[in-house]
Amino acid sequence: MKLLFAFALALFPILASGQSPRPRPENVYLKAFQYIKSDSEYLRMRGNSNCVAVFDSIVHQNQLIFLDELGKQWGYTGYKKENRLLDSLETVDRLTYHKPYYSAVTASLTRASGSQKGCMVIMFSRLHNNMLLAEVSDNGEDGTGRNHIISTFDQSLLYLIVFGADGKVQQHYTKILSYN
Repeated sequence: MKLLFAFALALFPILASGQSPRPRPENVYLKAFQYIKSDSEYLRMRGNSNCVAVFDSIVHQNQLIFLDELGKQWGYTGYKKENRLLDSLETVDRLTYHKPYYSAVTASLTRASGSQKGCMVIMFSRLHNNMLLAEVSDNGEDGTGRNHIISTFDQSLLYLIVFGADGKVQQHYTKILSYN
């Protein structure tokens, strides 16, 4: 029953939007990248670092971090509705593919590899229902793997970016995540 509800919840935004045009992924990732680079929270986190790179793979990001924001976005307010949303997002997260996979679109956004220590690296999730999740962190070690970018006692800036059918950013939410 939970699986059926999770599936229906995942389809709801698609069905509710009718046949509205979907923005092209290349444009969405580029706009998200530009949006993040100009965001004041990102600029504060970046500090003096001039190096910024986009991770060349799509990574899984857990939507549960933005439970309250998604609840408001989709009209799931109130205790019972929030619990249903929580159950659905947990089910979707359990059934989602979690290993990073190469993306030519994200790999083409920057020339920098992000492998040098101190470089700011932006990791994008898969575009789904006109939403993207992004995690921004500095590379704490020399290396190109996700484990070099995200390490123990690290801090990341997380973004949930919602796009309109025209491909423009409609809304964004941010959170700071500490890995301890």
